[in-house]
Amino acid sequence: MICPKCSSENIHRSRHRSRWESLRKSLSTKRIYRCHDCSWRGWLESSSGKKNVSPQHRVITYVMVIIIALFAVWMLTIYLQ
Repeated sequence: MICPKCSSENIHRSRHRSRWESLRKSLSTKRIYRCHDCSWRGWLESSSGKKNVSPQHRVITYVMVIIIALFAVWMLTIYLQ
């Protein structure tokens, strides 16, 4: 991997910091990386290109995203009335 900011090869995978990052990681092939040289931290396509997430976990994640989105819309309609 090469850092997109400084072009260093001194880059490694970083752990997710929040539930949002965990959710994004489970829905995508992109992973979080950090550069030791410039401290850049961001999302890049995984070098393996594989998703290590079971299909059941992916379905549960999609359902939770839909439920949260519907709840947000419902709360917004109550707020706007």
